[in-house]
Amino acid sequence: MIKKILSIMKYPISIFMGLVTYNWLIGLDSYRIPIIVKPLINLFGWKFFFIICSIIVAWAIFLTFMLALDETEMPD
Repeated sequence: MIKKILSIMKYPISIFMGLVTYNWLIGLDSYRIPIIVKPLINLFGWKFFFIICSIIVAWAIFLTFMLALDETEMPD
């Protein structure tokens, strides 16, 4: 029962957490950033950087659900 609910909810939860991450990062644009990341932000802008970070977080959460529910095949 729980496995079926999590299987259905993995998409909305991962999208929601991506949006939460994006909104959380909006407040961090005035902090100091590592020198490696600064050229990317200067090239693309803060919003693009935040969108990429939120997509990475949503993808990681989605993959965590997939692994927890045994819906992926691991190579031998």
